[in-house]
Formats: sequence, structure tokens, C-alpha cells
Amino acid sequence: MDKLSVLSVGIALGVTSALMSMLCALAVAIWPEATLDFFGAIMHGLDLSAVRSTAPISPIRVLYGVL
Repeated sequence: MDKLSVLSVGIALGVTSALMSMLCALAVAIWPEATLDFFGAIMHGLDLSAVRSTAPISPIRVLYGVL
């Protein structure tokens, strides 16, 4: 069995995480309440309304979060 390349796995995980972060930011920008409800349900009913940001989502903030 071949061994996995550490660099390849690291790049794949980094790209996947960046894409998931951008997808999440897009969902929050389009459906803010529904997204919070969805992630609250994933976290077994945790109320995420207290951590909701009032600042508008900008591409710069999304890029900052990805980096």
C-alpha cells in the first residue's frame, strides 16, 4: 500500500477548508437566520443567535477568515 504524501494531504485539506469557509460565508450572506438555525441544529440545539455579527459580510472579511 502506498503512503500518503503529507504535502498532498495538507494542500487538499487546506483547499477543502477554504472552500467550505467561503460556502458558509455565502450561505450566511444569503440566508442568515436559516444558516444559524441549521448550524444550531447540527450542534444539538445550541442557540447561536448570541454570536451573530451585525457587521455586513464583505469579500475582504471572507478572505480574511479564509486566510
